[in-house]
Amino acid sequence: MVASVAGVFLETVAGKAGPLPVDVCFSCAGGARYEGIQVWVMVKYGKDKWGGDNFPVTMMFNDGERRGALQVAHDNTLRTPIGIPMIQVVQARMFSLCRKPKA
Repeated sequence: MVASVAGVFLETVAGKAGPLPVDVCFSCAGGARYEGIQVWVMVKYGKDKWGGDNFPVTMMFNDGERRGALQVAHDNTLRTPIGIPMIQVVQARMFSLCRKPKA
């Protein structure tokens, strides 16, 4: 997975996808007064049965206030198809920041 200013992209054995439609939350970890470094990125997969955005995959950057840690959570309550590349990411669940390759 690649997250940058250009968006969130998936690069897996099954292929490349992106940029993904996402919603970003800077205070989901602790409410309106949260001042930590954790950022939640929810991946949109269409609408739910009530017409709201469906967010079955959540990426928690700087998870647990640890810089560079990434946890991916999957809410399969609505059984939304998320595709093979995202299934691979969800199954891996825990990631860490990669350093930029030297030019």
